[in-house]
Amino acid sequence: MQRELQDGTESYHNFFHFLHFLIVSIILSMTNRVKLVSFVCMANYCRSPVAMTLFKNKYGSLLNVNSAGINPMISAGMDSRSIYYLKEKKIPFEIHNPKKIDKSLLNSSDIVFAMDPIILMSLNKTFKNYRTKLKLFSYQHRNLKIKDPYKLSKDKYIEVMNEINFVIETFKLEELF
Repeated sequence: MQRELQDGTESYHNFFHFLHFLIVSIILSMTNRVKLVSFVCMANYCRSPVAMTLFKNKYGSLLNVNSAGINPMISAGMDSRSIYYLKEKKIPFEIHNPKKIDKSLLNSSDIVFAMDPIILMSLNKTFKNYRTKLKLFSYQHRNLKIKDPYKLSKDKYIEVMNEINFVIETFKLEELF
């Protein structure tokens, strides 16, 4: 009996996920172009490349995805702990080169997610004409703060990556467009 209830719950969950994906697909297909979602953190080295990769893995058939930083890391690539995290999750990723957020990216983006409130405030201050495109990454989870993991221990770093993954896995895309 317990297994039958669990199977029913899993079937319901799978059906709900499929229905959600179908509705979002229909909404997005009503526009003439593919939407661009961008993620911004401080250095475009830890959080935003992972958020971009996870989001692309989930919604890549529906949306274009990009990432940038306010003050990008000079070294190429992303933090080795981010690479470790993505490999452990078996999420394919591309070679990453940190880049700076600029007006060109803001112009082409339909929505820009700031990874934390400090990043959002900085973007709002620097790019006042783009405020309607800017949104806090964790806005659907008001009590969740995605902190910068750069100087954190590996365990704390992975916790931040898990929080990013949680936000993306529970994301309600239909609220955006």
